[in-house]
Amino acid sequence: IKLIDTVANMIDVSSWQTGINVTTSGAQIVVTKATEGVGYVNPDCNRVVQDALKAGQGVGVYHFAQTVSISL
Repeated sequence: IKLIDTVANMIDVSSWQTGINVTTSGAQIVVTKATEGVGYVNPDCNRVVQDALKAGQGVGVYHFAQTVSISL
């Protein structure tokens, strides 16, 4: 296995950071939470993605899931 000696600055954004200007964050890659559970959609996700793309930053999105333990 050949390791790559490259490091990228990345920022993870969720609705807790609504309104953040990702283009001035210094991040090369922006990852944002798009959805959670079965009904939540991050209302700021599309803006974050579009701003990052316009600035030439790499973009990733994710779904946040939680497990639930049920006693029988």
